[in-house]
Amino acid sequence: MKNLIIIVLIPSALFAWDFTQERNTIPVEFDGVECQVPWTTGYNYINPTFCDLDGDGDFDLIMGSDWNRITYVKISGDINNAQFDFMTDSLVNIPFPEPSSQLSCCPAFCDIDNDGDYDLVLGGYYRLFYYRNIGSNQNPVLLLEDEYFQGIELTADQYPCFIDIDNDDDFDLFVG
Repeated sequence: MKNLIIIVLIPSALFAWDFTQERNTIPVEFDGVECQVPWTTGYNYINPTFCDLDGDGDFDLIMGSDWNRITYVKISGDINNAQFDFMTDSLVNIPFPEPSSQLSCCPAFCDIDNDGDYDLVLGGYYRLFYYRNIGSNQNPVLLLEDEYFQGIELTADQYPCFIDIDNDDDFDLFVG
């Protein structure tokens, strides 16, 4: 049996091919410019949420990600002809000690102060940040109010979520 395995393995090793990784086999072009290595950059640790941030009656896309980025994509149009407009990748100033690709931000929106507009609770870097909306639903202005929301200290990455779990007409906070 041992000899049979050797007889089979040695010839197959002689016919083995070297593997060569080709970096740019699929050309990717944005606005007439070809990206040299298109699949090595971008967003990691994406945490999407939807909120009507501009008060136009439809949900907008807000994504938390690594490097302290909160990306805001305005969605307009209708269900058959949606328009996605990139607004900013720095929706709020995040006071993390230093930007890191290993730390991700996770946004959750809720009217915490009961003034009729959406406030932001942002999970990241061992805590929850609370940004109060001092603007309006049509023109939000998110101001950092508390770097340790409700004194809650947590571990590495947090994923906050608001839901009225006990049906008492106020939102409850869950963090995972």
